[in-house]
Amino acid sequence: MTLTARSVRLALALVAALAAAACNSTDAVPPPDAPAPLAAVPNSDRQVTVTWGLSGEVATEIKIERAEASGVFAPLVTLPGITNTHVDVGLTPATAYQYRVQACNASGCSAFAGPVGVSTFATLRITTTSLSGVVVGDSLALPNAVRGQSYSAGITATGADSVYTWFVDAGSLPAGLAMTNLGIISGTPTTEQLARFTARVRSGDGQTAVREFTITVVAPVSGPALAIRTSLLPPALVNQTYQPALATTGGNGSAVSWSVVAGSLPPGVTLGTGGVFSGRTTATGTFTFTVRAANTAGQSDQKSLSVTLVADDIGRFNITRVDVSGVPTNIAPHVAAAISRWENAIRGDLAREDIPRGFFSSTGCGGFGEISNGTVVDDVIIMVNIAPIDGAGKILGQASPCAIRDDILTIVGFLTLDSDDLSRLAGTQTLTDIIFHEIGHILGIGTLWEGFDCPPQQGFSA
Repeated sequence: MTLTARSVRLALALVAALAAAACNSTDAVPPPDAPAPLAAVPNSDRQVTVTWGLSGEVATEIKIERAEASGVFAPLVTLPGITNTHVDVGLTPATAYQYRVQACNASGCSAFAGPVGVSTFATLRITTTSLSGVVVGDSLALPNAVRGQSYSAGITATGADSVYTWFVDAGSLPAGLAMTNLGIISGTPTTEQLARFTARVRSGDGQTAVREFTITVVAPVSGPALAIRTSLLPPALVNQTYQPALATTGGNGSAVSWSVVAGSLPPGVTLGTGGVFSGRTTATGTFTFTVRAANTAGQSDQKSLSVTLVADDIGRFNITRVDVSGVPTNIAPHVAAAISRWENAIRGDLAREDIPRGFFSSTGCGGFGEISNGTVVDDVIIMVNIAPIDGAGKILGQASPCAIRDDILTIVGFLTLDSDDLSRLAGTQTLTDIIFHEIGHILGIGTLWEGFDCPPQQGFSA
């Protein structure tokens, strides 16, 4: 083959062109993968840390967006591509936030990772109120202590990460008392005195809160111990006034103050230092809490109580059951079934009735009348008691009305079932029928309505 000069020049030009094309060509770099995994955790009441993982193609920048609660996302910050963490500051306490993150390079951005939700901690605060009902200046007075007698009181907080460490920041506790890092003050005081101190609490996320307290140590007193006499509280009708009063026995005659030291009162209800509840309930359910009674002599007592909130079921006849003694689990369904039969048998509704504080004495209505004082009734309250009556095989139950309306209709009644007969009757229709019969006496059959040829009866016999 003979090559001419022209053909050689063409071949060289083609080689040069191919070489130039090879030198100028590059493979396109794809966008990075979405950051994963994505997480967000609260640091405090005003900070959140967001973290993410990086994989795949190298990112040149990281973009973070934030939304409050379920709101609209907005750009928060753009960071270098090698970054995998960000601390978001200046946030609002006890607030929900959402975060999403994407990685970007010259070819574009990944899909967003997330969103991931997180809430900032609530601001740390000391929640203890004046347990003795006394404020000394700006200080809260903890319960009095008695010289030479064991003492214990607790200081509480809320918010932050719920990991609290307590210590005395200033002043001093009474001689003989000390405070643990859990906020418990205990010991046996040795000197009568008024001690003033500042308690500081620090949470795991670094927040702190302080409050000044006082403890008065008094001399020992003679006389019976102070005890809370109230054992049960009346049910509360939703959206109606609730105002029962607590009572004590014993003590040295000095003034008694009350406080709630554990648990929560029903929404809308408060307890005054005089031991009287007030307010209107706003929700159904059962609320359990511990009350404390203390007098100025240093005597005190605590008791756990519960309040059941009952719906105001307008348009139908309602019977509210209050167990004044333990009703066995195999007996309770019989009581419920008998009550349901009466509620279905009676048509219509009665007007609500207010039972004032002090309406029943401590001996009224079988000795349990006080339990219904201070509440509003729709339509009847029946107190159920399980106790011996006269031994097995005789009187099975007794019942009667305790309070009536002007139109001779019952507001409050009392039912006693003979504990000696219940075991052999449990699970039988006979027991339900007996309870149904006795509730009839509470409503007025044979007790209030003698004009209908219903002779008065007080018990149902086997």
